[in-house]
Amino acid sequence: MAEQIVSDDLTLNSDILQRILTHKNVSKLKVAIISIAGPFRKGKSFLLNFFIRYLRRNCSPDWLTVDLDEDMQGFHWMEGADADTRGVWLWPEPFIVDDVAIF
Repeated sequence: MAEQIVSDDLTLNSDILQRILTHKNVSKLKVAIISIAGPFRKGKSFLLNFFIRYLRRNCSPDWLTVDLDEDMQGFHWMEGADADTRGVWLWPEPFIVDDVAIF
């Protein structure tokens, strides 16, 4: 499950960044961060869940057609007019693709 970063402004938390970049599975890899920003209720969490689904299936060509009955898991989302996910969220573990750690 994703972790929320609670703050009124965007600041770099160098301790967390250091912990991510020196993690034993990441320290010798390139790092890529996928980020989506925009107005509320426009599908950002839903789109991030598509990325997670793709990465969990190791970038397989059939990533979209396998386990279609499985719910989209990861970032919480719901239908309707009320905002559901607020603030900045970070996926807590990297997806390793070749020599890149993706967050």
